Amino acid sequence: MNILYGVPGEGLGHATRSKVVIGHLLEQGHQVCVVSSSRAYKMLAEAFPGRVHEIRGFHLAYKGLAVSKARTAVLTLRTAPEDLRVNFLKYREPALRL
Repeated sequence: MNILYGVPGEGLGHATRSKVVIGHLLEQGHQVCVVSSSRAYKMLAEAFPGRVHEIRGFHLAYKGLAVSKARTAVLTLRTAPEDLRVNFLKYREPALRL
């Protein structure tokens, strides 16, 4: 089976769990193409060379040690249009076609 597997890049919790799932899928003989961003991309690209492609991802904005909802909303509104444009172009690349 051909699988396009997306992993959120903010933090490493999803990436750590996904690393186990992706490894299992590969062991079962599936074709897996992974997309991720930020720290998760770096970790997964090291674990699965050639299978992980970097995309632009959502980011949280902080004020002190807490997530700022207002700053995150402003950051998202400011960066989402360009990030989406870049990601749609990325998904058209031959390496991501399954």
